[in-house]
Amino acid sequence: MELRIPFIPSKNTACQAVIKKFEQAQTLAVEGSTLYEEGKVEEGIAKMTAALTLFPINAEFLSARGQAYLDQKRYAEACQDLFTVRYILATTAYDSLLPIICNIPTEEKE
Repeated sequence: MELRIPFIPSKNTACQAVIKKFEQAQTLAVEGSTLYEEGKVEEGIAKMTAALTLFPINAEFLSARGQAYLDQKRYAEACQDLFTVRYILATTAYDSLLPIICNIPTEEKE
C-alpha cells in the first residue's frame, strides 16, 4: 500500500522558507534512497536521517529509512521508524509486521 499526500505550497512569501526546507529534505531523501539502492548503505541512511532532521515527522522519509533498517536487520531502529509512521498516518498497514520486528507480544489465540 502506498499512501501519498502531496505538499502543495502556496506562493505566499511567508511559506518560502518552509518550502525551501522541504525541497532540501526531499532532495536528501531521494539521494539517500539512491545511495542505498547502489549499495552505499550507511551513506544512504545518513542522507535519509539528514532529511528527517529537517522534517522529523515526515511519514514518507521515515518509511524509507525504516525499510532500509529492516533490510539491514537493524530491527530496533526499523521498529521505531515504522511505529512512528503508523502513529503519524493512523494506519493499520504495519500492524502485522510490527510485532515481529519489535518483539511486541501478540495475544495468543485459544
